[in-house]
Amino acid sequence: MSTKTFVAPNLPIKSVLCFRNRAEIRREFEVSLEKGLNTVIVERLPASLISNSIRVDGESSNEHATLRDVQYKESFTPEEDNYSDELKALIKDLEDLKEEQAKLNDQEALLETRSKALDRLVENLICQTPRDCTVMVTDEVVDSFNRTFNYYETKQAESKASLRAVQVEKKALDKKISNLEKRVHELKNIDNFKRSVHISLDAEEDTTITLKLQYNVHGASWETSYDLRVDTKTKKLSLHYLASIRQMTGEDWNDVLISLSTNEPEDAGQLPQLNTLIAKFEEKFQASGYGGFGAAPQAAVAMFKSREVSSDENSLRRTLRKHAATVSSSLVATTYNLPLERTILTRHDETKLTIAVKTLDYDVERQVVPSKSKTVFLVASVLNSTDLHLIEGPAKVYVDNCYANTLNLKQISPNERFQVELGKDPNVKVEYKPRDTFQQQSGMIQKSNVTANEQKIVLKNNNQENVVVTVFDQVPKSNDERIKVKLGMPDIKRVEKKAGHRKNEIGTFLTEQNILEWTVEVPAGGQSELHIKYNVEYPQNENVVYAEQY
Repeated sequence: MSTKTFVAPNLPIKSVLCFRNRAEIRREFEVSLEKGLNTVIVERLPASLISNSIRVDGESSNEHATLRDVQYKESFTPEEDNYSDELKALIKDLEDLKEEQAKLNDQEALLETRSKALDRLVENLICQTPRDCTVMVTDEVVDSFNRTFNYYETKQAESKASLRAVQVEKKALDKKISNLEKRVHELKNIDNFKRSVHISLDAEEDTTITLKLQYNVHGASWETSYDLRVDTKTKKLSLHYLASIRQMTGEDWNDVLISLSTNEPEDAGQLPQLNTLIAKFEEKFQASGYGGFGAAPQAAVAMFKSREVSSDENSLRRTLRKHAATVSSSLVATTYNLPLERTILTRHDETKLTIAVKTLDYDVERQVVPSKSKTVFLVASVLNSTDLHLIEGPAKVYVDNCYANTLNLKQISPNERFQVELGKDPNVKVEYKPRDTFQQQSGMIQKSNVTANEQKIVLKNNNQENVVVTVFDQVPKSNDERIKVKLGMPDIKRVEKKAGHRKNEIGTFLTEQNILEWTVEVPAGGQSELHIKYNVEYPQNENVVYAEQY
C-alpha cells in the first residue's frame, strides 16, 4: 500500500466561492498512484473547516483509478506541531529582533552610565576646593580648568549624540517587534487539533491523477456598497457595484479566482411533520368570583411613531479600464464571477473589489411631503436595466463629481425601478395651509357625526421651465367598519402594492396605505393649487382620533 502526505497550505487554491457568511475553497493537485491500494493524506486543514462539507473528486486521462473512500480525522497535538511555515519563520525573526533589542538596551545603559560619569567628574573637580580656602588663579590653573571643561564638553556631546541615535534605532525596532508580535499572535490563535482528510484510491496500474479537494470554512463574508455618479448634462447614472470581502479563515488566498454568491448556505433541515388536529369541547371548570365590583376592561391603545428619512471624494476624472464580473443565476442565488486572480490574506482588514460598473438612464422627479417638510427634493427615478441583482447596502451619491448624499439602497432586482435622492430644489416653494374642518350630522334614525376636512396646498415654481412635482399626503384609513372615510377630491386611481419604486405619472393615485400621490406640472414662474377634501363619518356617541402607524 502506498501512502502520500500533503500539507494543505502548500496545495494551490484553484478558486474561492465566497458566500455572505462563509466560503467554499477548491484546491487541485496532482498525485502519482502506484498499482494497488493508495492512501492520500492532506494535513493541516484549517480550524475554520466545516467537516461535513468536504468533497473529493478526481480526474485522470484514463479510467485506471477508482476513488474508494474519504475520511475526515481530527486528533489533539501539541501547539508547536500546528505552527505553519510562515509562523515558524516569524517566530525566528522575532527572536533575532529581540536579541538586537537587548544589544541596543546594553548600549543605551552604557552611554547613560558614561554621561553620568562625566557629570560626576566635573562635580568632583568643583567640590575638591574647600570653601574657606583661597585659590591662587594662575595661568596654569586656568589652562588646566579649560582643558578639563573642553574634554567634558566634547565627550558629553559625543555621548548624548550616540545615546539619541541608539534611542531612535531602538524606537524603530520596538515598533517592528510590536507589529511582528501582533502578527505572531494572530497566527498562534489556533487550537491544538490536527485536522486531516484521508483519501483511499485503487489503481489498476501506475498512473497520475488530479485530485480536487473542496470544503467550506467559517470566517469569510462579503458586503456590498455602491457609488452612484450622476451626470446632469448627459442624464446618465454610473452605478459602481462594489464588494468588501473579509476573511479570517486561517488560510491566505493567494492568486486565486474569486466568485461572490448572494446565497447564505445553512443546513437544510427536514420538513416538519404534522399530527392530527382534534376539535373538541373545552372542559369546564368551576370559576371563583372576585366580587360584584370591578374595573371594566379597557382597550389597549398602541402608539406608533413615524420615521422620516431626510435627504439632508470627487470621482476619478480619468477613464479606467473596467473588468466586469460575469453573472450567473440559479433558483436560490446569484453568483458574480470576478475576472483576474486576486490575493486576500487572512486578517481583519477588508478588501474592496469592483463587481461591475453600469451606466443607467434616469428621470428627474421633484417630490415633497408638505405635512412633514416643505422642502422639495430632487429625485432620480432609475430603472435597473441590467442583469444584476443589487443587494441591500450603503450608497454614496455624487452629482456632477460632487458628493451629494449617502443613502441605503434596498434590494433591487433586474427591471425593477428605484430612486436616488439628489438634493433639494430651492426654486420650488410649497405652502401647506391649515386644514379646514367642519362638523355635521347625518341620519334620521341613527344619528352620525360627519367631519368634513379640506386641505389646500400651493406650489410655486420659480424655475425658468415647467417642472413636474409629486405631492404626498395622508388620507385617514379606517380599521373599524363603523368609521367611514370618503374622499371627495381629487378623483383618484387605486395603486396596487408593487415591489420597488413606481415612476410617477401626471395624475392622482391612492396607495393601499391610503397615501395620496398627486403629480402635477407647474408652469415656469407660475403656481398650482391642490385641494384635498374628505369626510369622516362615525357614530354620534363615539370620538375619532388619528394615530400615524409606521
